[in-house]
Amino acid sequence: MSDLPLDHIVRDGPTWTTLPQLTECGRLLNDIAAAIEWDMFVAKVKRLGKQRTSMTTCMTCWNRATYRPELGAERVEAVSRYVGRVYRNADAGRVVLAELEAIERLVEAHRDEYDDLVKGIRHVVRLEGQR
Repeated sequence: MSDLPLDHIVRDGPTWTTLPQLTECGRLLNDIAAAIEWDMFVAKVKRLGKQRTSMTTCMTCWNRATYRPELGAERVEAVSRYVGRVYRNADAGRVVLAELEAIERLVEAHRDEYDDLVKGIRHVVRLEGQR
């Protein structure tokens, strides 16, 4: 077995977050020795294969990664997991509620721009979904 630290997979989260980033296994990103983004994990599996990759990756992160949602749905899953922190950590809950209130206020202040943006995004044909 290698003396190198296990790779942890960085958990996707909303871009607006002010909370510390987590790994798929739930550890704080700044508390671990080695972390890789999702794309790096996929490349590692392609390069080394599943069995070898599993020997150098946190098994909880590995197991969680096998249940990753399909393209597009991962954004919804990321926000759902992020908001779920409200129930497990009171401090995180206060931050999430403040962030949601800030988003609401921004939408209220720029309603027309927001509506136009949402309408435009809904009408964009995503090429990755067409494959």
